[in-house]
Amino acid sequence: MGIKDVFNQAPSPEEEALYKQVLDEVESGVMRKGIYAKALADGLGDEGKAQSLYIKHRAQSLIEEQIDNAKLLGIEL
Repeated sequence: MGIKDVFNQAPSPEEEALYKQVLDEVESGVMRKGIYAKALADGLGDEGKAQSLYIKHRAQSLIEEQIDNAKLLGIEL
């Protein structure tokens, strides 16, 4: 992966807001236990990796929740 690839992966403003929400969860210690358990397992017990994976997994779950809610309301994203 080159440096251009890294910059092409920058989050949109909407995604950035979701990542901020997740970071706030992590910093407050109020996290979704199931998602954290998956992150801990995927990180092979490494707390630092687990925290990083939690952020990734939780942000994805929030995106999926928004998509599901939009579908329920008949809104196409």
